[in-house]
Amino acid sequence: MTVLSLPEALPRAEQARIHAGILLLSGLAAQVALLIKLAAWESALITVALLILLFIAFFSGVYLARYRLLQRKSSLQQICLGFIISAAGLILLLVTLHGVHTVWSLLPGIIISGLGQGMVSTAVMKKDKNKWHRFYAAKLMATLLIIGVAVAVTAAVRLQSGFPGITGFPYAFALLVDIALFGALYVRIIELDDECLSS
Repeated sequence: MTVLSLPEALPRAEQARIHAGILLLSGLAAQVALLIKLAAWESALITVALLILLFIAFFSGVYLARYRLLQRKSSLQQICLGFIISAAGLILLLVTLHGVHTVWSLLPGIIISGLGQGMVSTAVMKKDKNKWHRFYAAKLMATLLIIGVAVAVTAAVRLQSGFPGITGFPYAFALLVDIALFGALYVRIIELDDECLSS
């Protein structure tokens, strides 16, 4: 699988941030779709509460990423850390949905994954985003984002639907864990590669 490359004039670290943003929004959209689909087995009120909790955790992660200790890290290091935290939360959701669960048992996974996603979001938008538009069109960015979100949501929902009842949810959340870990690995490789080139 080839990762779409942006124009060479845009530094690789900036390209990695854009790709990380697309992965983040794709995984977040798929997670929201799965939580909404989980509503078929729970009440609509509970689903709304879970989604509100996810977004509160997300904005808490945005706030947490502004903490001075995290600001000392580079954007790519923050993105990697955020993706790892998000993957940990998604793994908690996966494990919880594998056995007998209650709505309350989903809360830790939702909170941790939301915190990690918020941290990634802050790191992706850390520098001047207008600089990106000098190198490629907003239409291309929108197209990449729409394709990424559509593919992630479709894959997660179809994977979940391939199993009876709620037994498919752990497999669908496992796909989201893969997306988060892929994002962390990708930015880490770019970061190490840049360090090798600069030394």
